[in-house]
Amino acid sequence: MASFGGLPRATVVGTIEDIGTKAGEGADVGVFDILLFLVMAAVVVFLVAGLVTFARGGEQDSARQNMLMRLRVGAQAAAIVLLALMVYFSRS
Repeated sequence: MASFGGLPRATVVGTIEDIGTKAGEGADVGVFDILLFLVMAAVVVFLVAGLVTFARGGEQDSARQNMLMRLRVGAQAAAIVLLALMVYFSRS
């Protein structure tokens, strides 16, 4: 294996067909993939909404900030569970 600056350099062997998809074909998208994407998008939405609410400030917004934080943490937990399920079922 060749090295660059003391670090090993990877060598690409094969073509795209070797990793399971052929040129011109789409990737196999399952239900878990779609759910994981939606949950990750929800995390981003809750995070941005929480940041906007935090930037506005105010006493009445503290309850909204807390709610958005809880929703974000719940969505992150759901994303972790879905990812774990995807790994589990891909090995079976």
